[in-house]
Amino acid sequence: MVKMKKLDILHISDIHIQKKDCSDIVEIVNRLIEDVLRLQEHKNITFDLICFTGDLIQRGDKAIEDEKQWDLGLEILVKPLLKELKLPFSRFIFVPGNHEVDTKRIDPVIEKGLERGSLEEINKVIKNFNSSYRERLSYFYEVMEKQGKNITFGKLGYSYKEQINELNVGIACVDSAWRSSGKGVSEKGKLYVSPIQIQELFGNISDCDIKICMMHHPIDWLEECECLEVERELGKFDVVLRGHVHEEDLKQVVRNSIKTIYSTAGKLYPLDYLEGHSIDGYNGYSALNIDYQKGKCNIYIRSYYGKNRKEFDAGINICSNGEVSFNMFSRGEWQQEFDVIKGIKSFFDNMSEKYAMIRKIDSQFPKDFMQILVEPVLNDKSEYVKEKNVNEKEIKIRDIVLSNDNIFLIGKKEIGKTTILQQIGLNYINEYEQKGIIPIYI
Repeated sequence: MVKMKKLDILHISDIHIQKKDCSDIVEIVNRLIEDVLRLQEHKNITFDLICFTGDLIQRGDKAIEDEKQWDLGLEILVKPLLKELKLPFSRFIFVPGNHEVDTKRIDPVIEKGLERGSLEEINKVIKNFNSSYRERLSYFYEVMEKQGKNITFGKLGYSYKEQINELNVGIACVDSAWRSSGKGVSEKGKLYVSPIQIQELFGNISDCDIKICMMHHPIDWLEECECLEVERELGKFDVVLRGHVHEEDLKQVVRNSIKTIYSTAGKLYPLDYLEGHSIDGYNGYSALNIDYQKGKCNIYIRSYYGKNRKEFDAGINICSNGEVSFNMFSRGEWQQEFDVIKGIKSFFDNMSEKYAMIRKIDSQFPKDFMQILVEPVLNDKSEYVKEKNVNEKEIKIRDIVLSNDNIFLIGKKEIGKTTILQQIGLNYINEYEQKGIIPIYI
């Protein structure tokens, strides 16, 4: 009998286990297990892996001591799932989230020293990495080392390899939480992982048939200076699984021959609905059914309908029929295109001499140029025509970006023409995946 080359993944995230919520969480886990078993039967799949993308527990300082939340997580979620799915412990893959961080272990002196504002400086930290930098997650790495999985540790994160259904499966478990200090949304845009971390972990699995990346935070939670480089490195993977934002963000990034599926799982707990009142976010999970021979990936979105029903079902509130299908593995030469986009973005980021000068002398000045831009006053008539009481139309930057017309900007010296071009250029770069337009400045 020839085995099918396929891989079925249960993708779950963000359950925030703590002692006071145990009874509610146990109920959710029971409903989860019921639905997972039902899904296997209805879709004729058999889960091979469970990928958990962070925030198993609520507080890292209570992970091993006090409430021992990590042990609670194993007893309440991990072991019951593995038992029902008949999987060994090595098939449950973790990455740390911001709630895994033990904030009591953060050294303010080291914290200040790790602050970086450029990609070069971030990469230098990783190249000269010291284990004290990840002290806030030291217990997490110690736990991972004891699991006896097929893993290889990097300076940060770890990689996992195993043969499943005659497929060599590789997972890069990227640590995006090592710079988190538990400050919530105020950390958005301030974390960093470094492309070097991803390169090292990818190198360990580069020979695998299916290459998966797990990372708790989405790209827009990272320092702006490394976002493009990190996105480039993530483009080497077939699938990228994420958590943190408590909502499903399902897409496939396709640029010429690049194809990478991104799936961001919803949270399992706390619930959207508590006694009929909306709380926040989206509760649910995802199942990925990869048929390697056909080059297909079917993703089943499952939502928890807490109001009245209290059960999981097809996520029709997320997408049609709660299912999405993608083609996979069409991959070729794409490095050159990305380098062009990266180089042009760097140019538009730095073309304003005034902005660059202010940024150098003011450490509190916004790092993102778009944060300081003021919408300019533009009209479709010159000042000379305006003086003749001719009707004029006010033009917005967005109108220019959306227009297919040729546009000629005229203005007095130092009125801001270069800044307007910079704003237009950055808009095209930031929306390149949708527009496919490369701005050229001459």
